Amino acid sequence: MRLQNIVRNAAIPVFLVFALFIAPANAADNAQAKAFIQNMGDEVIGYLVDDNIGQADRKDKLATVLKAHFDTKTISRFAMGQNWKTLSAEQQDEYRTLFEKMIVAIYSEKFAAYDGQQFEVDQAKAVNDKDYIVQSRILQNKGKDVTVSWQIRFKDDEFRIIDVKVEGVSMVLTQKSEFSSIIQRKGGNPAIIIDYLRQKTKAG
Repeated sequence: MRLQNIVRNAAIPVFLVFALFIAPANAADNAQAKAFIQNMGDEVIGYLVDDNIGQADRKDKLATVLKAHFDTKTISRFAMGQNWKTLSAEQQDEYRTLFEKMIVAIYSEKFAAYDGQQFEVDQAKAVNDKDYIVQSRILQNKGKDVTVSWQIRFKDDEFRIIDVKVEGVSMVLTQKSEFSSIIQRKGGNPAIIIDYLRQKTKAG
């Protein structure tokens, strides 16, 4: 009984020592996650307000930022759900390429509407050992601020965005629902999404 008491009491300082090593690591990770989103926002705004670059060059630079920060491989596969496995390897490759073009086009269009709004990152929180949620706001010149939540994943020694929620609405879940609806309306063939993306991106 005495031994059990000793072990039980000893566990407290052991836990505290362990926590001292763990807490700084988590804090550093959260700070890095927050900086990842803040730096991306600052880079995007920097290109949007730069009068020394032309519209075409600005679009290319924004596309480069998006490709570097979004994990379109993970997002595109999730958006297809179980239908992903029914596509051939060739179809999967084309689908991923077209999906990335669509994401770049969508966000480039949103960025084009920039009118001096400020981007502010509030906090970051670890979900597990690799995923983080970063909360941010778009401070409007007029009207209500827009809340944007970024889910990012640390993989292969770098952060990548795997979902964006604007006012609580998930980009990935919305896209998945849209694709599922299209497939059902068009007879249940998942390959129809490739045709849809070709038209949407004017790729063929």
